[in-house]
Amino acid sequence: MADLHTALTARFAGSTILDGKLRDTAVDRDGGVVRGNYLLLFTSANPDELLTERETREQTAGDDGRWFFTLRAVAVDPGGCTLLLGEAFAELVGWAPTVAGFTASRIRHEGAEQIRPDNTLRPPLFFGEDDYSVRLTRT
Repeated sequence: MADLHTALTARFAGSTILDGKLRDTAVDRDGGVVRGNYLLLFTSANPDELLTERETREQTAGDDGRWFFTLRAVAVDPGGCTLLLGEAFAELVGWAPTVAGFTASRIRHEGAEQIRPDNTLRPPLFFGEDDYSVRLTRT
């Protein structure tokens, strides 16, 4: 969802740690893996859950929805992942983004995965993920 990406980018711009760290891909122009410390955003194309009273009417694509998204930190060492994910957590939990055409709930943290190395790369990069959700109600 492009509007959520825009809202997160704007939110992270206010953080000296996260400003400019949200990337669209981990691959550079030449097809190589970007080495450095950054965040990647993964969302689905549609809400993960439509919130309707389905017993009383048909479900439609315009129903309110809960969107789940994942932030993956990529870093040259585990401490870089910890720093990025910790700062993102502090910026996101309890914050309600502005998304055009919707009223958004406050963002909820849904879980995390341990930081681990990608040993297919030399030297390895490290990554960790945090999962979040937000309810979007059409206005």
